[in-house]
Amino acid sequence: MPTSSVTATARAWFQAPFKAPSACTIRITVAGGGGNHDWSVSAGASWASLDDMIADWNAALAGAVVVKLAPNVTLHRARVTITTATGANYTLTWSHSGDGTAIRNRLGSSADVTAHPSGTVAWSGVVVGAFYSWVGFGEVVRSRTGANGSAAARTFDGTIVSQHSCDGGSEPIEMDLAIRWGLPPNEIGSYRFVGHIAFEAFISDLYSAANTPSDVFAVYQLSGGAAAERWLVRMGEDRPNLRPSCIVQPHQVFELTLKLDAVEAPL
Repeated sequence: MPTSSVTATARAWFQAPFKAPSACTIRITVAGGGGNHDWSVSAGASWASLDDMIADWNAALAGAVVVKLAPNVTLHRARVTITTATGANYTLTWSHSGDGTAIRNRLGSSADVTAHPSGTVAWSGVVVGAFYSWVGFGEVVRSRTGANGSAAARTFDGTIVSQHSCDGGSEPIEMDLAIRWGLPPNEIGSYRFVGHIAFEAFISDLYSAANTPSDVFAVYQLSGGAAAERWLVRMGEDRPNLRPSCIVQPHQVFELTLKLDAVEAPL
């Protein structure tokens, strides 16, 4: 199961892939004698999602420092937090060697970080190519289009409506995914279309953000377990309908069904 850096404040999220254009070493220096902690990235290294990239960074940091994506479900976006094991301040250098600018930009930063408090938002910018919802998704309907066509439908709480019986071969898989978003209960009265803006930004980033290697993106959903379930998908239509419907008042919960082609799916 792919790891995820997203906390339980978000129940569902999308993330675009990323490919590093240049080799670099990103260094975090912990104050008070906490040492230097490097993450070395090769040119052309790629990740299916930001969560995968953050997991690689944390593996290199080996617990001395922890990097996380912290969703703001009112904005439907995420910022980065960095926590040192000792609680001491830290300094981050994006291009200790090579050029880490592309990773810096994807994570919403614009400069190196100096003497920053541990455990707080590392910079004000939001990550690029990600969308978060506290509501969660409605349901997924999956069907094959090949010779061994079969189907499965399941709500995202894990309830199986039906299940396919043939796993042989690699065939095209189509999905209808009902995504939902809206303001958290404590934010009622805020600008209700902020989720629309964030979703449109995600779609734009998926197709136009620098160093996005493909249109295959990751869909994550918390379904009651400790680990999020992940799907890798692409849009199944050249011109998808991106006009949501309001389904719940007063939280202004909106729903939009996307037709997707699944590249990797847990069902």
